[in-house]
Amino acid sequence: MNKFSLIATGVLSISSVVASTALANTQECSQDQQHYLQCDNQLGWYIGADIGFAESKVNRTDIDRFFQQSGLDANSIDVDDNDKTWSAFLGYQFNSYLALELGYLDLGERSVDFTGRTTDRTRFFDNVEHIYPQSAEGASANVVLSYPLTETVKISGKLGYFDWQGDYRTLETGNQVGDDRVSDQDFWYGAEINYRLASNWQLYGSFSRVKLTRDDNNRFALGLRYYFGANNDHKPSASKVKPAAIETVQQSKKVPSKPVVPVDRDADGVIDTQDKCLDSDNRYQVDASGCTVFEERLVELNLVLRYAHDSAVIAAEDEDKVRELVEFINQYQINKLTVYGHTSAPGPRAYNQKLSERRAASLANALIDNYQIKPELIETIGKGETELLNTSNSSQADLENRRVELSVKQRLSLPVEKKS
Repeated sequence: MNKFSLIATGVLSISSVVASTALANTQECSQDQQHYLQCDNQLGWYIGADIGFAESKVNRTDIDRFFQQSGLDANSIDVDDNDKTWSAFLGYQFNSYLALELGYLDLGERSVDFTGRTTDRTRFFDNVEHIYPQSAEGASANVVLSYPLTETVKISGKLGYFDWQGDYRTLETGNQVGDDRVSDQDFWYGAEINYRLASNWQLYGSFSRVKLTRDDNNRFALGLRYYFGANNDHKPSASKVKPAAIETVQQSKKVPSKPVVPVDRDADGVIDTQDKCLDSDNRYQVDASGCTVFEERLVELNLVLRYAHDSAVIAAEDEDKVRELVEFINQYQINKLTVYGHTSAPGPRAYNQKLSERRAASLANALIDNYQIKPELIETIGKGETELLNTSNSSQADLENRRVELSVKQRLSLPVEKKS
């Protein structure tokens, strides 16, 4: 009976990040050390590394079952399903709650000692080289969502994409008799708790799980992050000058005080120190806080376009009316238009119905194509000859009835113009 040894090695990329919460404003951050420790300056770029323990979720019973399923007369003696692990990564912390990372992780080696019988060594080793506790190596990109528990402690969840491979060797009395290589892409997830050691340093402990082609891998690690991004610029002041000392210096120099000139940058009549709306339009009335005054008003517009006999083309002399309609729509941000097309009485009723629909569409198309009015704002309805303005049988009646009508009536909240 021969004794064989199978060794599996691999690496998995995994990373995570957590940032501390911002509990103090910028002024407080610059005033004293106590508030400074509360400020979230662990933002921007960072690097990190960790070491830990990784384990493939497989045991001797699983390995023996794999042997049986492969038709091998073999039994495991010992399964080493865990090893040391390490990782290194680069990340970017967008805010206290969101970060992205790219990293690299080594899950360590796995091995199986087994015995077996065979009369066909080549076939035996071709099959047995595929049986091992899985490990892997590769690149990973992951997102980290964090939540602060205290000023210095955070928890986070991680979700990543993993592009990995594993390399495996089969040995007999120290000589290699088989090898296997597996690669794939998977998603992984994990959790983390971290502690802010200092301004730029963070200590963390993490757990993650990656499901490879066959075996789950669990990983526990302890690591450090160092933040060096542009956002790490909150620093406590080196010293404080007492107000009394400042007053003494000013009295000794006898510096004359200068009158403060009120500033009104938006020229609305309210100085900036009292103005809550610093960019108000000075064409309109403002209240005591400098904010534009609005009132509810009814706006309306009625439009009638006349058409030539048997035509759905807008007359050249009516283009000014169309432009006025466009100005009205844009000025008051009208969100609904209904265009009605009409015909005169002569002609078949069915033909007149189609003609009225084309006339309504002619105005809609002009607004959309020539003035970029959104199509979803416009509804067209053909009335045919059902709503005649003049029922007399005359050329004047036909002229009055060949038309497109549009009526807008809407109550809006509009700024109040200043009185001249």
